[in-house]
Amino acid sequence: MDIIITSLQMMMKKGKTAAKKHLRSVRSHIQNLSSKSYHDGFNEFGSPDYVLMFMQVEPAYSLAQSLDSI
Repeated sequence: MDIIITSLQMMMKKGKTAAKKHLRSVRSHIQNLSSKSYHDGFNEFGSPDYVLMFMQVEPAYSLAQSLDSI
């Protein structure tokens, strides 16, 4: 949560450096979740081949999504 607040403050002051750091952090977390292959442990139950990631702060998700589409 602190990185999000810092990201928003620095974005207003010094551009998009902190926002890009936030995006890298989100991507890193997604890659980390992907590498764990949680879904492989449930193949016998016919589970889907994906894992959901919950982001508690919607503006943090929106920021990452808007930067990722650039």
